[in-house]
Amino acid sequence: MCGIAGIISNKPLDNMLSLLKKMSDAIAHRGPDGEGQWSNGTNTLGLAHRRLSIIDMSENGAQPMRYQNRYSISYNGEIYNYKELRAELEKKGHQFVSSTDTEVLLGLYAEYGHACLTKLDGMFAFAIYDEKEQTLFCARDRFGEKPFFYKHDKQSFYFGSEMKALWAAGIHKEENPTMQYNYLAYGFLKNPKNIGATFYRNIYELPPAHFMMYDIASDTMKLTEYYQIHTQEKKIENPSEQLRILLNESVAHRLRSDVAVGCSLSGGLDSSLIATLIKETIGEAELKTFSAVFPGYQKDESAFITATAKKINCNSFVVTPSLADYESEKERFLWHQEEPVVDESPFILYKVYELARKNNSKVLLDGQGADEIFAGYHAYYFTYLRELRKQNRELYTRENKLFKKLAKSGVVNDYRFFRRQNNLSKLFGNKLSDIRTWKQKIDQLRSQKVNASLFKTEHKNSFKRPYHFNNLNERLQHDATKGKLQTLLRYADRSAMAHGVEIRLPYLSHKVVDLLFSLPAEYKIKEGWTKWILRDAFSEKLPQEVAWRRDKVGAEGELK
Repeated sequence: MCGIAGIISNKPLDNMLSLLKKMSDAIAHRGPDGEGQWSNGTNTLGLAHRRLSIIDMSENGAQPMRYQNRYSISYNGEIYNYKELRAELEKKGHQFVSSTDTEVLLGLYAEYGHACLTKLDGMFAFAIYDEKEQTLFCARDRFGEKPFFYKHDKQSFYFGSEMKALWAAGIHKEENPTMQYNYLAYGFLKNPKNIGATFYRNIYELPPAHFMMYDIASDTMKLTEYYQIHTQEKKIENPSEQLRILLNESVAHRLRSDVAVGCSLSGGLDSSLIATLIKETIGEAELKTFSAVFPGYQKDESAFITATAKKINCNSFVVTPSLADYESEKERFLWHQEEPVVDESPFILYKVYELARKNNSKVLLDGQGADEIFAGYHAYYFTYLRELRKQNRELYTRENKLFKKLAKSGVVNDYRFFRRQNNLSKLFGNKLSDIRTWKQKIDQLRSQKVNASLFKTEHKNSFKRPYHFNNLNERLQHDATKGKLQTLLRYADRSAMAHGVEIRLPYLSHKVVDLLFSLPAEYKIKEGWTKWILRDAFSEKLPQEVAWRRDKVGAEGELK
């Protein structure tokens, strides 16, 4: 995990290296273990890197890295199957001087070109300069775990892990009124019709599962999608067993590191299972877990955290973030986030990852992503029931009865909220629907109203959420690639990298995702339970009060 940056200019820049250093200094928190800048002979192209040493901590792993006296790379991320890929390349005659996944990535590109992306199991954002072809190949992982921002005009091309690297190079910081409007009106943090749009004009994010080929001579770029989640159902023999195999493999691969690996532990099913599988894999070795607790709060997770920690015999560390913490740290916290946040969860993550770094853990496995692929949120019931009503009336009647019982008991505590969300377009039509203010406890901006001129100018450009989907898998696909998951991944990346901590997400192995989306909806929601297949496959490994609890919600606590 690192920070990357780079420049391509249509004319030589005498200050190329100093400009690259400014860019990398702006994201030094992403890589506190080292830095490097490199430019070509004409000072028209340069790469910069900030290093967080995880694999091969020697100087052989320093970046920007050269390969075959032709390719240069600045790379952020981890290729978890790099050992297998290295062996494959060595059989083809490739030789390596380091033990890094970075050099393996260069070898893969030299061997296969952009097709190398289909071989990768990992999280990544990188740029590879091909000196012979005069191209810059930029790519981002399948689900967007690692960020890549860029700005392009006729004179230059700039990129970086965070927008602050671009601003450090002198790129003008201008707010995007369309994104601003749609956030205030509808609560959107991403544009589902243009996932690459940001809250700043002329600065774009390379979409997940895309690569960009930039031809330097012609100053042209082409974006290509290399991976899609397919929602076509397939017949899978014993899917629970298949899930056990794939998730265990995913955890094992994400434990590859030359430094100790810890785990976030929230008390819910997702992180508790990851911690359990880690402990099974590492045996008697120490496992550190890191949690946020809120004594006295009705949804405090302490009891569930303690139950899991006791069962797997881990070394548990806890922190209690407070409103006072936020008030004293909000300026720095928001500087790291760059774009809006809407609740306490990213600041809670920020404090958990700070706790990990203070206790000498700079790699953590985390449970993020499970809700969006296993249908963990209660709101998914509505899409599921609508699908059943069309396809299986008998099952619909049975599941609807169970759901109503849950709603009446208060377990599905977001029932009314999501009904209101589903009806917004019917209630308000083309009128301004919901002027949202930033939560008082996350008071980034003062209470605002959208003025008449902004409404008149920008409303025609607004984008509305597609509330109705044909089936549950279709909605999950949207949320994973264009919706909530994209925001959550940004929260995690910025909150972790603020402290130089690397987050790895086993549930976002593309093999696990592909399996889940090939299964019918009833494997996700069944008999009144969300995440059915996950509970069914692994319940024996967890404390039963964790495996079969219903009350876990997205937020981990409440700042007081």
